[in-house]
Amino acid sequence: MIALNTLLNIYLLVLFFRSKTGLSPALLWGIRIGLLLFIIFSAEGALMASWLTHSVGVSDGGPGLPFVNWSTRGGDLRAAHFFGIHALQALPVAAAFFDRIGSRPVIWTALFGAGYAAIAAALFLQAMLGIPLIALK
Repeated sequence: MIALNTLLNIYLLVLFFRSKTGLSPALLWGIRIGLLLFIIFSAEGALMASWLTHSVGVSDGGPGLPFVNWSTRGGDLRAAHFFGIHALQALPVAAAFFDRIGSRPVIWTALFGAGYAAIAAALFLQAMLGIPLIALK
């Protein structure tokens, strides 16, 4: 089902690039960027599945953050995966906000998308280096 969901989102991304929607340009770009980041960070989920682990530098199941249980001792790919796939919600909401405040909403949406992607990539790099999101002892 995960693979099917990802393929359907790729199809949606193609549709949002090829079809006339009637949406504001900022919202349209928010959806496009959100879908693109969702697809990229869905691939990170495939990486975790192929490795049969979400932890880097420690074994799965050790001490974790409350509620999400992301590792506090080593890298945990779930943090970047979570943040990245939720671009699908964050980018359109940000775009709607930028539409409301007025000046240059498409540029602000693109900048927000670039910043969001940079944070998600940094979380992935941090996890790959075996560094926990928050180290608790």
